[in-house]
Amino acid sequence: MRSNAAALSSSRLLAAITCAVGISACSDAPTAAKPASAADARRPVYGAAPPAQYRAGNGRADFEELEVCKEWAQGVTPTDIKVLMQVRGGVTKDTVITITPTDGLNSQNQPIQCQVLWLNNRADPADNITVTEIVPATGYTTSWTIQTEIFPLRGTIAAGPSYAGTGTVAQTVPIGSNPNNPGALVTFTNTPIPPAALGDRVWYDANGNGVQDNGELGISGATVTLTGPSGPQSTTTNGSGIYGFANLTPGTYTVCVATP
Repeated sequence: MRSNAAALSSSRLLAAITCAVGISACSDAPTAAKPASAADARRPVYGAAPPAQYRAGNGRADFEELEVCKEWAQGVTPTDIKVLMQVRGGVTKDTVITITPTDGLNSQNQPIQCQVLWLNNRADPADNITVTEIVPATGYTTSWTIQTEIFPLRGTIAAGPSYAGTGTVAQTVPIGSNPNNPGALVTFTNTPIPPAALGDRVWYDANGNGVQDNGELGISGATVTLTGPSGPQSTTTNGSGIYGFANLTPGTYTVCVATP
């Protein structure tokens, strides 16, 4: 008796989910929308306590700010996300932040899942910020891109270098401080991993060659047990000896067969 197990990846494509993180820095002169002092400049603005510290995101990078956004594929119901913000340099701080689907507004005043998390002033030391996506944590492949923006002391706002990578931890970016007062937009993209399937046939291998030859019939009603990331689970073969397991987490599995 032989049983060959073949793992087959599902061809079903699932839409990508995007998480964006914006980071920026400030001009010399404070404005109504920016902090008015160096102490305020590095003040965390997450948590909405007091409400004056809360800053709705707008879905794009702006100097002087760290903004985190999440975009969901069509048909996916938005849920809260969590990111780990690690600040080093002018300030040392590690903070996990939850962002809800209605924390921001886009240019059409439509709710978006964006929130400003950190501010820095060009007069202060640079805050080197690393953002890590921690929720969602499984079921996705993750990549990131970074687009930077600079605002020289005696210049104009301009695009800076861009970067890209894979994984949940984006490259550390310096925010604020002379001479270029840099800012950045970091975008995380999460692509759901399609489920896998595994299956084959159980038959009487009369000549022991490991191949189902003509005349070697499948075994009906054999119990097949699967162990691995989505196991254990069991099924029985059909009238032709065929069995299958669907919606499996990709990984390594062991299949055992017990004849009826």
